Amino acid sequence: MSETCVEETAQRIIHLTFTKSAMASYIIPDFLRCLDALFPVGVGFADSCQLRRRVEFIVACDNRGQRASSSAVHPNLSQQRIDRDRHITAVHSHWQVFRRTKDLTLTATWSCLLPAIATVSNSAPTQGVASAVTSGTVLVTASLGSVSTSAPLAVKSVTVTSMAVSPAASTIGFGTQEQFTATATFSDMSTQDVTNSAAWTSFPPFITSSSGLAIGKSIGVNTISATLQGVGPATPAMLTVDFSNLVSISVLPATPSIATHTRTQFQALGTFNDGSTRDISSQVTWASSDTAVANFSPIGSEITGATVGSTTITASTGTLSASTTLNV
Repeated sequence: MSETCVEETAQRIIHLTFTKSAMASYIIPDFLRCLDALFPVGVGFADSCQLRRRVEFIVACDNRGQRASSSAVHPNLSQQRIDRDRHITAVHSHWQVFRRTKDLTLTATWSCLLPAIATVSNSAPTQGVASAVTSGTVLVTASLGSVSTSAPLAVKSVTVTSMAVSPAASTIGFGTQEQFTATATFSDMSTQDVTNSAAWTSFPPFITSSSGLAIGKSIGVNTISATLQGVGPATPAMLTVDFSNLVSISVLPATPSIATHTRTQFQALGTFNDGSTRDISSQVTWASSDTAVANFSPIGSEITGATVGSTTITASTGTLSASTTLNV
């Protein structure tokens, strides 16, 4: 079964007057079988169910009309014919929407006839991405239920000559995302998007998937690079992460108290413009107003009580800050 089969059968239904019930009895089941083959249960458009109901309604009206006309005049026959004609028109309109193509890349099952030449991924987020193994030609097949289609894939013996990462420079707020794209130029002068097959690196390290998605987790400038066949970009991309999306800061614990010569850990909690909160303790500057009472370690938010007294603890970044009082 194929989309062509479904379309041709649907058009026959649309233009059929249903005056010959025997013809309809052959065409309708064929159409519904085509729908089942092309769109298995749980797969495809929700419109397929509505289209099916409209077709079955037309058949039901036609059958009632045939029985009524062969015996006696039926009082509701005219109205049934009007309803049937309306549904035929609706099927025509509905089919024009239903028959539009849909990208099934992420739901299809992918395979290569000769995996020694090329393989194709079935794993997210790289479904349908083919990887060359050696030169040659292979059939790549996509299957969904009992429906499948294939296309030839020619693997050329070429090498990567250069790589480019885009955007070349961008700025994002702390904790937000940026999608980078890698493009390779090959020895035959062809270019290809290799975002999903390149190896991504950054400095300082950032959280990323294998598809070049970066999440800003440290304030500052990060270099982003992608390599394929050992070739990387001449100039890596630059990703700047800042606190432009930070709204306020709070310091925890709110009313801390420690004994002399003991330590405690402070936390800075940032509230962002999307309403979310994140721990930004390592991204702020910590200060004690009286270092004789308590002072922070050279790195981090841990403080040590020295003598009895009180000191104001402040966490700040840019124009934003928050304070609390520490009693020792």
